[in-house]
Amino acid sequence: MPKVSIIMPSLNIATYIKECMDSVVAQTLQDIEIICVDAGSTDGTREILQEYATRDSRIRILDSDRKSYGYQVNWGFDVAKGKYLGIVETDDYIEPEMFQTLYDVAIKNDADFVKSDFFFFADVPKGRQTLEYKLFGSSSTSVKRVSHTDYTNRLVPIDTFMWNGIYKRQFIQKYNIRLNETQGAAYQDAGFRYQVALLVEKGIFIPSTFYHYRRDNAGSSMNSPKGFQYDLQESQYIVDWVMNFFPEDHARIRTVSRAVATICLNSLLRAVFYDNPNTHTIVWDFWKLLKNSYHDGYLVQEDFSIDVWMNLRMFLEDLERFEHYIREKAEAEFRSYFDFLSQMASPKQVVIFGCGKIGMFANFFMGMNGISNITCFCDNDSNKWGSLCLGNEVLSPQEAVAAYPHAYYLIANRANSMDISAQLTSMNISPNNIGIYYLPLNPIISTSRFLNKH
Repeated sequence: MPKVSIIMPSLNIATYIKECMDSVVAQTLQDIEIICVDAGSTDGTREILQEYATRDSRIRILDSDRKSYGYQVNWGFDVAKGKYLGIVETDDYIEPEMFQTLYDVAIKNDADFVKSDFFFFADVPKGRQTLEYKLFGSSSTSVKRVSHTDYTNRLVPIDTFMWNGIYKRQFIQKYNIRLNETQGAAYQDAGFRYQVALLVEKGIFIPSTFYHYRRDNAGSSMNSPKGFQYDLQESQYIVDWVMNFFPEDHARIRTVSRAVATICLNSLLRAVFYDNPNTHTIVWDFWKLLKNSYHDGYLVQEDFSIDVWMNLRMFLEDLERFEHYIREKAEAEFRSYFDFLSQMASPKQVVIFGCGKIGMFANFFMGMNGISNITCFCDNDSNKWGSLCLGNEVLSPQEAVAAYPHAYYLIANRANSMDISAQLTSMNISPNNIGIYYLPLNPIISTSRFLNKH
C-alpha cells in the first residue's frame, strides 16, 4: 500500500504542468502513487503526462470523459490505494518535503487530516512573486488540533482550500465524502471542505508552508466572472448534504447556514462587480436557498458582525433595496481598486515604505495588475537594509530618498503612517508624492487582476 496517493486533475494545462509534475515526482516521500486524471486535453497536456508515466512507474493516467473537476478528483479517490490522499492542482507546484512531513505527522497522530500553510505566487513582468499565507496569522507557530466541534463552536475557521493537506482514505470512505460533480473546474472543493470539517474527529494544522498556489492563470476558476454561479451550485450542494446527513443537528446546520450566507453576500457583490446580466436571478436563487434557514432560526445575529448581519437582514427582507445597495457597494469597491492602481501606474518610480505584510501585499497587487515601476522598498528597521523583498532591494529611508528624490512613496504601515509621512516630508519629499496603502489585506483580492475587468 502506498503511503500517499496524489490526485492530479488536468485539462489543457500544458503551459504549467511540467513544473508541477517535476515537483511531485521529486517528493522526498518516495512511497507514493501519482494518479493523473485528464479530462480530454487537446493542448499537449496528455502527451506530457504520458512522457512522465513512461519514466516513472508510480504514475497512473486516467482519461475522464467528463470535464468536471469534482468528478476527476472523486474518480482519483475511488481508485487510490494510499493510506492518505492528497490533491495537487496541475498549474501549481509543491516543496519537495511536503508529503513526507504531512504523512509523518498524520501517522504519529492517527489524524483524519493534516494541513499546512501555503504560498500564493504569480509570474509578473518583474519575475515570480510569492506571498506566504498563514492560516492562523503570522504569529502562529504551534500545531493546532481540531475536531468538528471546534468548527461548529466557531473556535477555528473552515479552511478555504483542500489541496494544502492530506486526508486519511479510510476517513473519506467511511463517510462517503465526495466533491460536487458539476461541469467545469469551479469551486467544487467547497462542499468537500465542509463535509470534512463537520465530520472530522482528529484534524491537525502545522505551521509549515509547502504548497505554491498559482494566481496568474487566466483559465483558473478563481479568475472566472461566473464565480457567483459556481458559488450558488456549491452552496446548494452543501445545504442538501447537511440536511440529509444531519437533519436534526442544529449546530451543524447553523454552521452551514452561516457559511452559505457569507458566501451569498460575497458572491452577489462579485456578480454585480462583473456586471453580470443575470444578477437578479442569482439574487433570487440565493434568497430561496437561505429563507428557510432564516425563518427556522439557523441564521442568528451573534454569528455575524453588525454590518454583515444588517446586510443579510436587508437581503432577506427587502430584495429591491438590497439589489440597489449591493450595486452601489460594488461600484464603490471597484472604483477604489481602479483609482489606486491608476494612481500607482502614473509615477515613473514608486518606493514602498514598509516591507512587512502590507508592503508585500501592495507590491503583489500592483505586479498582478501590470504595474512594474516599483524601484525598491525602504524600511526603518535596519535589520532589513540590504536584503530583498519580493525581488526588490530594501533600503534605508535616507538611501531611498537620496536615490529616488522624485519617486512616489507609498506608505505600507497604517499604524505609523502619520509619523512616516512626517519623516518623509522632513526629508523634502513633497506631500503630493506621499500616499498610504488603504486597500483590504485580503489575500484573494491582493492577488487578483482588476485593470482588465472593465
